[in-house]
Amino acid sequence: MKRFLIMIAAAAVLPLFFSCKNEIIITADNSGGYTIDACSLNLGNALKETIQQITDYSGQDIEESFFSEKEIARTCTDKNFTDRFISCTSYSLVVKVSPEILQQTYFSLTDEEKNYMDLLMAPSLTGEVMLPEEYRDLVASVYGEELAEEMWDAKVILNVGCPAGKKIKKALSSRHEISHSEKRASFEIPLVYLLSMQSTAEYSIYW
Repeated sequence: MKRFLIMIAAAAVLPLFFSCKNEIIITADNSGGYTIDACSLNLGNALKETIQQITDYSGQDIEESFFSEKEIARTCTDKNFTDRFISCTSYSLVVKVSPEILQQTYFSLTDEEKNYMDLLMAPSLTGEVMLPEEYRDLVASVYGEELAEEMWDAKVILNVGCPAGKKIKKALSSRHEISHSEKRASFEIPLVYLLSMQSTAEYSIYW
């Protein structure tokens, strides 16, 4: 049975076309490591309809098969995957996303997984230079205006916490909005930016 396994795996940095809130929660520990505490994903109506059209899934089967809690939890604890994007020291945690990292991830996939990822037509994977607005128009021309709008409005919330007993001294984003307390920082990242990015973005906290 067909599965969008790589769509689940990419949920840490490239969560497809979701609506509403999509949150990844990471917490540093006192040993210089980190844990992924949660991956909360919302499957948009337009994406559900698109999946139904190109696969044999329908209704609840889509969420159970493509975005099951079990598969998400497995990926979020797989350091072979997350270490590509996350680095941690005794005083900092940095999440780095770049076209190079995303393309390396893509080329490590099976042919079937690549075929599914190709449906995204994402410039960050293909290497094509395209503005977010141009990418949105491309999606609209292929999949329709509803899915393009759903993608355009989607945000990924990256929630990063410092170790127990520590306080955040500084939170930095190379591009996007930050809010933070003494213990956690939240970065709001437009999904369309991740799918069409042309340069490296970093999201970090220091304690």
